[in-house]
Amino acid sequence: MAADLFIPVYRSLLSDISLAERLLPEYDLPPGATCHFWNQSINDTYLVRAGTTRWMLRIGPAQRRSDEQVAAEIELLHFLHDRGLHVPQPIVLRDGGVVRRLAAAEGPRQAVLFTYVPGVGYTPTATNSYRYGQAIAHFHSATDSFPHTRPIWRFETTELLDRPLELLHPWLANWPADYAFLAALVGRLRPLLAGLPQAAPIYGLCHGDLNNGNFHLIDDDHWALLDFEYIGYGWRVFDIATFFNNQLNQEGYSTQTTGLLDAFLAGYQSIRPLSAMERSMLPAFVALRQLWLWGISMTNRPMVGLGVFEQWMREISLPTLRAWVDEALERAEY
Repeated sequence: MAADLFIPVYRSLLSDISLAERLLPEYDLPPGATCHFWNQSINDTYLVRAGTTRWMLRIGPAQRRSDEQVAAEIELLHFLHDRGLHVPQPIVLRDGGVVRRLAAAEGPRQAVLFTYVPGVGYTPTATNSYRYGQAIAHFHSATDSFPHTRPIWRFETTELLDRPLELLHPWLANWPADYAFLAALVGRLRPLLAGLPQAAPIYGLCHGDLNNGNFHLIDDDHWALLDFEYIGYGWRVFDIATFFNNQLNQEGYSTQTTGLLDAFLAGYQSIRPLSAMERSMLPAFVALRQLWLWGISMTNRPMVGLGVFEQWMREISLPTLRAWVDEALERAEY
Protein backbone atom coordinates (compact mmCIF):
# COMPACT_ATOMS: atom_id res chain seq x y z
CA MET A 1 0.00 0.00 0.00
CA ALA A 2 1.30 3.43 -0.90
CA ALA A 3 2.25 5.75 1.92
CA ASP A 4 -0.33 8.28 3.04
CA LEU A 5 -0.12 11.52 1.08
CA PHE A 6 0.69 14.66 3.02
CA ILE A 7 -1.69 17.47 2.01
CA PRO A 8 -1.20 21.00 3.40
CA VAL A 9 -4.01 22.49 5.47
CA TYR A 10 -5.84 25.74 4.65
CA ARG A 11 -7.46 25.93 8.07
CA SER A 12 -7.80 23.77 11.13
CA LEU A 13 -10.45 23.68 13.84
CA LEU A 14 -8.73 23.84 17.20
CA SER A 15 -10.02 21.66 20.01
CA ASP A 16 -12.10 23.60 22.51
CA ILE A 17 -11.13 21.06 25.19
CA SER A 18 -7.45 21.74 24.59
CA LEU A 19 -8.03 25.50 24.49
CA ALA A 20 -9.69 25.26 27.91
CA GLU A 21 -6.84 23.21 29.28
CA ARG A 22 -3.89 25.06 27.72
CA LEU A 23 -4.92 28.59 26.77
CA LEU A 24 -7.46 29.70 29.37
CA PRO A 25 -5.02 29.27 32.29
CA GLU A 26 -2.95 32.05 30.69
CA TYR A 27 -5.74 34.49 31.62
CA ASP A 28 -6.77 35.57 35.09
CA LEU A 29 -10.20 33.95 34.83
CA PRO A 30 -12.29 32.41 37.61
CA PRO A 31 -11.58 28.72 38.35
CA GLY A 32 -13.46 26.26 36.19
CA ALA A 33 -13.82 28.49 33.12
CA THR A 34 -15.07 26.48 30.13
CA CYS A 35 -14.51 26.87 26.39
CA HIS A 36 -16.93 25.69 23.69
CA PHE A 37 -16.70 26.05 19.92
CA TRP A 38 -19.32 28.63 18.93
CA ASN A 39 -19.09 29.53 15.26
CA GLN A 40 -16.87 29.20 12.19
CA SER A 41 -16.72 31.99 9.66
CA ILE A 42 -13.52 33.68 8.51
CA ASN A 43 -12.52 33.49 12.17
CA ASP A 44 -13.27 30.65 14.57
CA THR A 45 -15.16 31.81 17.64
CA TYR A 46 -15.43 30.10 21.02
CA LEU A 47 -17.68 30.87 23.96
CA VAL A 48 -15.79 31.06 27.25
CA ARG A 49 -17.90 30.92 30.38
CA ALA A 50 -17.36 31.04 34.15
CA GLY A 51 -20.58 31.05 36.11
CA THR A 52 -22.77 33.78 34.62
CA THR A 53 -19.84 35.68 33.07
CA ARG A 54 -19.10 35.17 29.38
CA TRP A 55 -16.29 36.07 26.99
CA MET A 56 -15.72 35.41 23.27
CA LEU A 57 -12.44 33.89 22.08
CA ARG A 58 -11.58 34.77 18.48
CA ILE A 59 -8.97 32.74 16.61
CA GLY A 60 -8.02 34.18 13.24
CA PRO A 61 -6.86 32.25 10.18
CA ALA A 62 -3.14 31.87 9.55
CA GLN A 63 -1.31 34.41 7.38
CA ARG A 64 -4.31 36.70 6.98
CA ARG A 65 -3.45 39.66 9.22
CA SER A 66 -0.10 40.66 10.67
CA ASP A 67 0.48 41.07 14.38
CA GLU A 68 0.73 44.82 13.72
CA GLN A 69 -2.72 44.87 12.10
CA VAL A 70 -4.28 43.07 15.05
CA ALA A 71 -2.47 45.43 17.43
CA ALA A 72 -4.01 48.40 15.57
CA GLU A 73 -7.46 46.88 16.01
CA ILE A 74 -6.81 46.46 19.75
CA GLU A 75 -5.62 50.07 19.95
CA LEU A 76 -8.83 51.23 18.29
CA LEU A 77 -11.02 49.28 20.71
CA HIS A 78 -9.33 51.01 23.66
CA PHE A 79 -9.63 54.35 21.84
CA LEU A 80 -13.37 53.91 21.30
CA HIS A 81 -13.98 52.69 24.85
CA ASP A 82 -12.24 55.77 26.22
CA ARG A 83 -14.64 57.91 24.18
CA GLY A 84 -17.75 56.23 25.53
CA LEU A 85 -18.61 53.85 22.69
CA HIS A 86 -19.75 50.36 23.65
CA VAL A 87 -17.36 47.97 21.90
CA PRO A 88 -15.73 44.65 22.88
CA GLN A 89 -12.66 44.99 25.06
CA PRO A 90 -9.66 42.63 24.85
CA ILE A 91 -8.76 40.63 27.94
CA VAL A 92 -5.13 40.88 29.01
CA LEU A 93 -3.05 37.71 29.39
CA ARG A 94 -1.16 37.06 32.60
CA ASP A 95 2.07 38.07 30.83
CA GLY A 96 0.59 41.48 29.97
CA GLY A 97 -0.03 40.77 26.30
CA VAL A 98 -3.33 40.65 24.44
CA VAL A 99 -2.65 38.54 21.34
CA ARG A 100 -1.62 34.90 21.86
CA ARG A 101 -0.09 33.08 18.90
CA LEU A 102 -1.19 29.44 18.60
CA ALA A 103 0.74 26.82 16.62
CA ALA A 104 -1.71 25.19 14.19
CA ALA A 105 -1.22 22.77 11.31
CA GLU A 106 -1.43 25.57 8.73
CA GLY A 107 0.80 27.99 10.63
CA PRO A 108 0.55 30.42 13.57
CA ARG A 109 -2.91 31.71 14.40
CA GLN A 110 -3.76 34.75 16.52
CA ALA A 111 -6.07 34.33 19.50
CA VAL A 112 -7.71 37.22 21.35
CA LEU A 113 -10.21 36.95 24.20
CA PHE A 114 -12.88 39.66 24.27
CA THR A 115 -15.55 40.79 26.67
CA TYR A 116 -19.01 39.53 25.78
CA VAL A 117 -21.29 42.16 24.23
CA PRO A 118 -24.97 41.87 25.22
CA GLY A 119 -27.97 42.75 23.12
CA VAL A 120 -29.52 41.49 19.90
CA GLY A 121 -28.28 41.95 16.35
CA TYR A 122 -29.80 44.29 13.80
CA THR A 123 -33.07 43.22 12.24
CA PRO A 124 -34.30 45.07 9.14
CA THR A 125 -36.77 47.66 10.41
CA ALA A 126 -36.80 51.40 9.83
CA THR A 127 -36.31 52.11 13.54
CA ASN A 128 -33.30 49.81 13.81
CA SER A 129 -31.83 51.22 10.60
CA TYR A 130 -32.14 54.76 11.93
CA ARG A 131 -30.29 53.78 15.13
CA TYR A 132 -27.64 51.94 13.12
CA GLY A 133 -27.04 55.07 11.10
CA GLN A 134 -26.67 57.12 14.27
CA ALA A 135 -24.18 54.60 15.67
CA ILE A 136 -21.93 54.81 12.62
CA ALA A 137 -22.05 58.60 12.61
CA HIS A 138 -20.94 58.55 16.26
CA PHE A 139 -18.16 56.13 15.31
CA HIS A 140 -16.95 58.36 12.47
CA SER A 141 -17.03 61.48 14.62
CA ALA A 142 -15.16 59.76 17.45
CA THR A 143 -12.40 58.51 15.14
CA ASP A 144 -11.61 61.76 13.35
CA SER A 145 -8.57 61.99 15.62
CA PHE A 146 -7.50 58.35 15.33
CA PRO A 147 -3.99 58.23 13.76
CA HIS A 148 -3.94 57.69 9.99
CA THR A 149 -0.68 55.78 10.03
CA ARG A 150 -1.75 52.40 11.42
CA PRO A 151 -1.15 49.26 9.31
CA ILE A 152 -4.79 48.48 8.50
CA TRP A 153 -6.97 48.20 5.39
CA ARG A 154 -7.27 50.97 2.81
CA PHE A 155 -10.44 51.70 0.88
CA GLU A 156 -8.93 53.71 -1.96
CA THR A 157 -8.63 53.41 -5.73
CA THR A 158 -6.26 50.44 -5.86
CA GLU A 159 -8.23 48.45 -3.28
CA LEU A 160 -11.68 49.41 -4.59
CA LEU A 161 -11.05 49.00 -8.34
CA ASP A 162 -7.74 47.55 -9.46
CA ARG A 163 -7.25 44.67 -7.04
CA PRO A 164 -10.81 43.27 -7.28
CA LEU A 165 -10.74 43.29 -11.09
CA GLU A 166 -7.34 41.57 -11.05
CA LEU A 167 -8.56 38.85 -8.70
CA LEU A 168 -11.85 38.30 -10.55
CA HIS A 169 -10.33 38.13 -14.04
CA PRO A 170 -9.17 34.48 -14.04
CA TRP A 171 -12.29 33.25 -12.26
CA LEU A 172 -14.62 34.98 -14.74
CA ALA A 173 -12.82 33.53 -17.78
CA ASN A 174 -15.86 31.29 -18.38
CA TRP A 175 -18.23 34.28 -18.16
CA PRO A 176 -16.67 36.93 -20.44
CA ALA A 177 -19.84 39.02 -20.59
CA ASP A 178 -19.85 39.40 -16.81
CA TYR A 179 -16.21 40.38 -16.77
CA ALA A 180 -16.79 42.90 -19.56
CA PHE A 181 -19.61 44.43 -17.51
CA LEU A 182 -17.35 44.77 -14.46
CA ALA A 183 -14.42 46.14 -16.48
CA ALA A 184 -16.68 48.77 -18.03
CA LEU A 185 -18.07 49.63 -14.58
CA VAL A 186 -14.55 50.05 -13.20
CA GLY A 187 -13.71 52.38 -16.08
CA ARG A 188 -16.80 54.41 -15.34
CA LEU A 189 -16.14 54.65 -11.60
CA ARG A 190 -12.42 55.42 -11.72
CA PRO A 191 -12.71 59.13 -12.64
CA LEU A 192 -15.16 59.68 -9.77
CA LEU A 193 -12.47 58.90 -7.21
CA ALA A 194 -9.90 61.26 -8.65
CA GLY A 195 -9.43 64.33 -6.54
CA LEU A 196 -11.68 63.32 -3.65
CA PRO A 197 -10.40 64.98 -0.45
CA GLN A 198 -8.49 62.81 2.00
CA ALA A 199 -9.16 64.71 5.20
CA ALA A 200 -11.69 64.51 8.02
CA PRO A 201 -14.60 64.41 8.20
CA ILE A 202 -15.05 63.12 4.62
CA TYR A 203 -12.05 60.82 4.85
CA GLY A 204 -11.00 58.85 7.90
CA LEU A 205 -11.48 55.57 9.71
CA CYS A 206 -14.19 53.24 8.38
CA HIS A 207 -15.64 50.21 10.14
CA GLY A 208 -15.59 48.31 6.86
CA ASP A 209 -18.07 45.54 7.68
CA LEU A 210 -21.54 46.87 8.53
CA ASN A 211 -23.39 43.57 8.36
CA ASN A 212 -26.45 42.77 10.43
CA GLY A 213 -24.56 40.97 13.18
CA ASN A 214 -22.10 43.76 13.90
CA PHE A 215 -24.61 46.17 15.46
CA HIS A 216 -26.22 45.12 18.73
CA LEU A 217 -29.24 46.82 20.26
CA ILE A 218 -28.89 46.62 24.04
CA ASP A 219 -31.96 48.65 25.06
CA ASP A 220 -33.85 51.72 23.90
CA ASP A 221 -30.92 53.99 24.68
CA HIS A 222 -27.81 51.85 24.20
CA TRP A 223 -26.16 50.01 21.34
CA ALA A 224 -22.81 48.36 20.61
CA LEU A 225 -20.59 47.92 17.58
CA LEU A 226 -18.72 44.65 17.00
CA ASP A 227 -16.14 43.04 14.72
CA PHE A 228 -13.47 45.58 13.84
CA GLU A 229 -11.11 43.36 11.86
CA TYR A 230 -11.95 45.18 8.60
CA ILE A 231 -11.27 48.68 9.90
CA GLY A 232 -9.49 50.82 7.35
CA TYR A 233 -8.89 54.32 6.07
CA GLY A 234 -11.11 55.64 3.33
CA TRP A 235 -13.95 57.93 2.44
CA ARG A 236 -16.64 57.65 5.14
CA VAL A 237 -19.38 57.25 2.54
CA PHE A 238 -17.86 53.77 2.03
CA ASP A 239 -19.38 52.68 5.36
CA ILE A 240 -22.82 53.99 4.42
CA ALA A 241 -22.51 52.22 1.07
CA THR A 242 -21.53 49.04 2.93
CA PHE A 243 -24.82 49.06 4.83
CA PHE A 244 -26.69 49.83 1.60
CA ASN A 245 -25.00 47.03 -0.31
CA ASN A 246 -25.54 44.52 2.48
CA GLN A 247 -29.27 45.24 2.69
CA LEU A 248 -29.70 45.18 -1.10
CA ASN A 249 -28.08 41.74 -1.30
CA GLN A 250 -30.07 40.35 1.62
CA GLU A 251 -33.46 42.00 1.18
CA GLY A 252 -33.50 42.56 -2.59
CA TYR A 253 -33.87 45.79 -4.53
CA SER A 254 -37.39 46.86 -3.53
CA THR A 255 -39.38 49.74 -2.08
CA GLN A 256 -39.14 48.12 1.35
CA THR A 257 -35.35 47.96 1.13
CA THR A 258 -35.20 51.57 -0.03
CA GLY A 259 -37.06 52.49 3.16
CA LEU A 260 -34.35 50.82 5.26
CA LEU A 261 -31.63 52.69 3.37
CA ASP A 262 -33.43 56.01 3.77
CA ALA A 263 -33.87 55.41 7.51
CA PHE A 264 -30.18 54.56 7.95
CA LEU A 265 -29.17 57.69 6.06
CA ALA A 266 -31.57 59.86 8.08
CA GLY A 267 -30.18 58.46 11.33
CA TYR A 268 -26.63 59.07 10.19
CA GLN A 269 -27.33 62.64 9.16
CA SER A 270 -29.08 63.40 12.45
CA ILE A 271 -25.58 63.17 13.97
CA ARG A 272 -23.26 64.01 11.07
CA PRO A 273 -24.80 65.70 8.01
CA LEU A 274 -23.25 64.62 4.72
CA SER A 275 -21.82 67.11 2.27
CA ALA A 276 -23.42 67.49 -1.14
CA MET A 277 -20.42 65.70 -2.65
CA GLU A 278 -20.84 62.73 -0.31
CA ARG A 279 -24.52 62.42 -1.11
CA SER A 280 -23.83 62.53 -4.82
CA MET A 281 -21.09 59.87 -4.52
CA LEU A 282 -23.13 57.42 -2.46
CA PRO A 283 -24.66 55.46 -5.40
CA ALA A 284 -21.19 54.97 -6.91
CA PHE A 285 -19.79 53.80 -3.59
CA VAL A 286 -22.47 51.12 -3.32
CA ALA A 287 -21.01 49.64 -6.50
CA LEU A 288 -17.46 50.20 -5.24
CA ARG A 289 -18.28 48.36 -2.02
CA GLN A 290 -19.52 45.37 -4.01
CA LEU A 291 -16.35 45.26 -6.10
CA TRP A 292 -14.17 45.47 -2.99
CA LEU A 293 -16.16 42.72 -1.30
CA TRP A 294 -15.78 40.40 -4.27
CA GLY A 295 -12.03 40.96 -4.21
CA ILE A 296 -11.79 40.17 -0.50
CA SER A 297 -14.06 37.16 -0.99
CA MET A 298 -11.72 35.79 -3.65
CA THR A 299 -8.88 35.80 -1.13
CA ASN A 300 -11.17 34.12 1.43
CA ARG A 301 -12.35 31.38 -0.97
CA PRO A 302 -10.10 28.67 0.53
CA MET A 303 -11.86 29.17 3.85
CA VAL A 304 -15.47 29.46 2.70
CA GLY A 305 -15.50 27.31 -0.45
CA LEU A 306 -15.91 28.09 -4.14
CA GLY A 307 -19.49 26.83 -4.19
CA VAL A 308 -20.66 29.37 -1.63
CA PHE A 309 -18.82 32.21 -3.36
CA GLU A 310 -19.99 31.30 -6.88
CA GLN A 311 -23.63 30.94 -5.88
CA TRP A 312 -23.61 34.18 -3.90
CA MET A 313 -21.95 36.16 -6.68
CA ARG A 314 -23.77 34.88 -9.73
CA GLU A 315 -27.23 34.36 -8.24
CA ILE A 316 -27.48 37.21 -5.72
CA SER A 317 -24.90 39.97 -5.71
CA LEU A 318 -24.17 40.30 -9.44
CA PRO A 319 -27.86 40.63 -10.42
CA THR A 320 -28.34 43.08 -7.54
CA LEU A 321 -25.40 45.17 -8.73
CA ARG A 322 -26.73 45.20 -12.30
CA ALA A 323 -30.10 46.44 -11.06
CA TRP A 324 -28.42 49.12 -8.94
CA VAL A 325 -26.28 50.31 -11.87
CA ASP A 326 -29.27 50.38 -14.22
CA GLU A 327 -31.46 52.39 -11.85
CA ALA A 328 -29.82 54.22 -8.94
CA LEU A 329 -26.41 54.79 -10.48
CA GLU A 330 -27.86 55.91 -13.79
CA ARG A 331 -29.94 58.55 -12.00
CA ALA A 332 -27.08 59.84 -9.85
CA GLU A 333 -25.74 63.30 -10.54
CA TYR A 334 -22.03 64.04 -10.15
